[in-house]
Amino acid sequence: MQTVTRQPAQANVRRNRAPDDSTVTRVGTKPRVGRITVAARVFRWGPGLIVLSVAIGALAAEQPAQAGTPSAAATKQIYLRDCASCHGANGEGTVDGPELTDAGSAIVDYELSTGRMPLPHRGAEVVRRAPKYDPQTIAALVSYVDAFGPGGVPIPRLEGATADLPAGGADFRRDCAACHQAAGEGGALRTGEAPSLLHATPLEVAEAVRTGPGDMPVFDSKEFTDAQVAGIAKYVQYLHDPQDPGGESLWHLGPLPEGMVAFVVAIALASALLVVGQRR
Repeated sequence: MQTVTRQPAQANVRRNRAPDDSTVTRVGTKPRVGRITVAARVFRWGPGLIVLSVAIGALAAEQPAQAGTPSAAATKQIYLRDCASCHGANGEGTVDGPELTDAGSAIVDYELSTGRMPLPHRGAEVVRRAPKYDPQTIAALVSYVDAFGPGGVPIPRLEGATADLPAGGADFRRDCAACHQAAGEGGALRTGEAPSLLHATPLEVAEAVRTGPGDMPVFDSKEFTDAQVAGIAKYVQYLHDPQDPGGESLWHLGPLPEGMVAFVVAIALASALLVVGQRR
């Protein structure tokens, strides 16, 4: 009788073994690669979007809100909130600010329109900033302060259409360019710095001429007539976008720096010609 030897069914076991989980792709599920990509984009762009949102919010906060003319009660509250701590509740002045009882409407309108007042904090430098209030609120505050007492310089009335530009330019170069520079870009003084005029409106120029803010002298009608003030204001507007018929503007530094540039160029050309001549 023959003995039958059975072979282990290893081949069948191999064929029937369940496939490994790592090779199974389940139907209806998305690869994890896509999820990782979305998360990576969030981490990549998230900080930039946050910074952009903060920047837009800060820019919007700097712009004065557009609103109608505030009531008398609202104007008083604005003054008491933003001005009285330095100038007194009735404009009598304090150790931190001058009195306003005889200031006049021109200087108040100038300081508010150029953003020099109110100061962002005590001790801040008095420089041009974006105005805190819209034009209606500024006009209301000017009227409110003007009621503290008579006196002072009223807001000038300009006749821009009839202003003499050449005469205004001559007056500016004679009496203003020494501090504000010939191109109106401002300059250093012994006691401070004369501001640039490249953002000043004609009315702001006229108000500054008549009131003398800061270290600037006051030019009354004996020094400049109203027609001359209008001419100066018109010339300052011309300086915002001047013509340069001579060619390059050389950054509008004025006649002395421009002469120095021409001198240096002439010396360089003469030196080059001398070197060429010696080589021959």
